[in-house]
Amino acid sequence: MFKACIAVVDASHGRLFTYQRSATADGLKETLVEADTLENEDRHHGAAALAALDHSARRQVHSEIDFARYVLARLRELGDEYGADRLIVCAAPRMLGHLRASCHGILRSEQQLTEVARDFANLTPHELRANLADRHVLPPLPP
Repeated sequence: MFKACIAVVDASHGRLFTYQRSATADGLKETLVEADTLENEDRHHGAAALAALDHSARRQVHSEIDFARYVLARLRELGDEYGADRLIVCAAPRMLGHLRASCHGILRSEQQLTEVARDFANLTPHELRANLADRHVLPPLPP
């Protein structure tokens, strides 16, 4: 059995998924379920006010870093609850950098993290599954 928790993140929101694949007498069985939706409240509600500030760019980056830490903490919790073998993070390069820099102190050293530098925020679960299989992050799609 293979279990993974997946975070698909951009600067304003994130989606968490659980994935499980197991072999039974009847063949392969797999599920990919959206487990949680996360919103970066600073990006959604404060964007207009932040634009008026001289240091809004710094504030925006700070907001993204805080959101990255929040997403990773929630991903760790979900991974612990689910008993995941692997944690997978998919994000555009800038957000992936924030996530990478934030993982120390949040993720446990024995938790295996796989990074995918792509923005998959708008993909359906089926499209996400296919893209992760194409990149050899998840097992190949069953025939």
